Amino acid sequence: MSSPEAPRRKPALQQQTGRQLADVVNKYGTLSGVRVLVVDDNADARVILQAVLEYCDAQVTMADSGRAALRMFLDAAPHVVICDIAMPNWNGYRLLREIRALPRERGGATPVIAVTAYGERHRGPRGLAAGFTAWRTKPVNLADLVTLVEDLAKAHEPPRRAAGQR
Repeated sequence: MSSPEAPRRKPALQQQTGRQLADVVNKYGTLSGVRVLVVDDNADARVILQAVLEYCDAQVTMADSGRAALRMFLDAAPHVVICDIAMPNWNGYRLLREIRALPRERGGATPVIAVTAYGERHRGPRGLAAGFTAWRTKPVNLADLVTLVEDLAKAHEPPRRAAGQR
C-alpha cells in the first residue's frame, strides 16, 4: 500500500509572487519608460522579475551571466540594474566592478541593486561598500523592489548612446 504523496512546497519566491503580484500591478504603473537590466543565472527568478517589472510598464532586458550582462548593459543603457550575486564565472561583484570602471557618460554611475540569497552575511562591508546602490535578500518583496526601481530611476538619467556606440 502506498502512502499519499505529500503536497509539494512551492519555493518561497513563488508563494510570495502570487500574493504580491496583484498588489504591485494595482498600485504601480509608474515604470513607464524605465529600462531595467535583470541579471540572474536562475531562469525562474529572471522570469518572475521580468513579469512584475513589465506589468509596471518597465522595459526589461535579461541576462543569465555577468559577461552577457555587460554586453547588454552597454547596448541598453538601463536606468537600473538588478543583479544576483552568486553566478558562475562572473558573479555580481565582478559585474559591478566592470560597470563602475566605465566612465560616467558610459553608465559607470548606474544604480545597481544586489538581489541575493546570501542575505546579511554579505550585505555589510562587502556588499554596499563594494558599490551596490541597494541590497535585497531573496525572496524579494516585489512591491518594495518596484518602489526602489522607481526611486532610483527618477534619480538617475542614463547616458544616451549614439548609434553603434559601445
